[in-house]
Amino acid sequence: MTEMRNDFDLIVVGGGATGVGVLLDASSRGLRTALIEADDVGSGTSSASSKLIHGGLRYLENGEVRLVAESLAERAILSRTASHLVRPLSFVIPVHSHSRVAGLAKLVALSAVLYGYDAAGSFRSSSMHRTLSKADTLERLPSLKTDGLVGSNLYHDAFADDARLCLSVALTATEHFGATILTHTKVVGLTPPSSSGWVEIALESDPSAPTIQPSSLRAKMVVLAGGVFNGALSQIADTHGGIDIVPSKGVHLVVRSEDLPLGSAGAIDVGDGRRIFVVPWGNYSYFGTTDTPYAGNLASPDIDRTDVDYLLSAVNRTFSAGLTHSHITGGWSGLRPLIRPREDQDGTTAELSRRYEVTNPASWAVVVSGGKLTTYRRMAEVAVDIVCDRLGQSRTSITDRVNLVGSIPKGGLGSLLTQVERALTSNSSTKVEKDTVVRLVQRYGSRAVEVAGHLTDQPDGLDKTPTGDLIGEFRYQILKEKATTVSDLVLRRSRIGILDFDLAESTAELAKAALLEHSDASSEQLNSQMLSYQKTISSLTRWRA
Repeated sequence: MTEMRNDFDLIVVGGGATGVGVLLDASSRGLRTALIEADDVGSGTSSASSKLIHGGLRYLENGEVRLVAESLAERAILSRTASHLVRPLSFVIPVHSHSRVAGLAKLVALSAVLYGYDAAGSFRSSSMHRTLSKADTLERLPSLKTDGLVGSNLYHDAFADDARLCLSVALTATEHFGATILTHTKVVGLTPPSSSGWVEIALESDPSAPTIQPSSLRAKMVVLAGGVFNGALSQIADTHGGIDIVPSKGVHLVVRSEDLPLGSAGAIDVGDGRRIFVVPWGNYSYFGTTDTPYAGNLASPDIDRTDVDYLLSAVNRTFSAGLTHSHITGGWSGLRPLIRPREDQDGTTAELSRRYEVTNPASWAVVVSGGKLTTYRRMAEVAVDIVCDRLGQSRTSITDRVNLVGSIPKGGLGSLLTQVERALTSNSSTKVEKDTVVRLVQRYGSRAVEVAGHLTDQPDGLDKTPTGDLIGEFRYQILKEKATTVSDLVLRRSRIGILDFDLAESTAELAKAALLEHSDASSEQLNSQMLSYQKTISSLTRWRA
């Protein structure tokens, strides 16, 4: 982080994907930019997505061609600029029918839609969709029910660890372009500019985080990128973009991969006009999502029994895995900031679009509403275009060609794996498994060599936690990746907090010990952090009660 300044061209409020995207876009155009986040980078909706960088097949079926085309263009950009995190992923859409003729007709109709999906992204991807036989379908989805199975269509999108993508964007902004980030800091007051021309922003630091932040900052302009919190932020700022945000809860559940084996991801019709995804993720498989109106605590959306029963029923209707509550190891719950059309007031969310709007309700304020993870970069570009216009700047966005920290050069994966393996074994007699090397590269990309150095210069750096993560990673994440709390480490730098609630319990204690040793956190602060982490897990395991 650069030396703290109190005056900025632009202050961004909200550290999700859109907020860090604005931070990177603005700072890379030469604007003095800071971001304020009440929790951690990517701690809200942006770490609770479906982990997909995709065009959105459902949106194409609904006629939202422009949204799909824009999303697929962004997918192509992210595949280049965040190559360590955005990885190709194949999806199978199985077709079941008691009538083979009707089943084949459905395959053909779906294939026609996928031709449109290919066309929207064909110049950005060499992989076109194709139809699979029943046997090929079962090879990719082994536990799929065979009764009435006709075949499937296979198409291609991408997977990304959303929390680490947000982190990579934030680190690129701070390390390469001198941006400033204040996490665990709330905006408690926002005064529009007077004759001074400065927007005054009053701040309040989280007492459980070992950070000392200024009590106020000044900026020429402010971008509100708080997602579902934009309404509250707009009230603080006494300005509103005229957008009605409707929170929609999306829940995903996790099981061990042996309980739901997947050779590919799947997009499964669930009988209510929706599809859910089933996705492999290391030693686990996850499935979701729900799409229901939400009126609870915006900071801590829960998983209740209704969510679990819906998703289990949907998966068990299509797969023969026979999943029950006891198979669930983890899960997450997030809130989509959907935009309600002014003519639509029926209270439902399933048919609301993932479109976004960028408004300029005051000369000093820009509000970004709606959208999805895949389009964060484009949303940020539109917002910063407005900021630059207001500030009399003519600089254009360069983020479509800025490689994020950790991005792996094309053709460089093999060499990187070799370098990491050598770095891990050069100063240690500990045997390093190939899976460990691969996991480090997938998590840190080109920085895995640097991480390996941190691991080998600690006596216990290569010791494994119960989840397979390495203890030395905590030190790196604290010193280099801005992690300051137990939840930062266990829920977002490592994802074990959402993948396996029970195994993560002991990992949280190890994270607490690492923070005690490598950060300025006091014992009292760490105890408070543990309580906060446990409260989060309690909300995600409410269905167990």
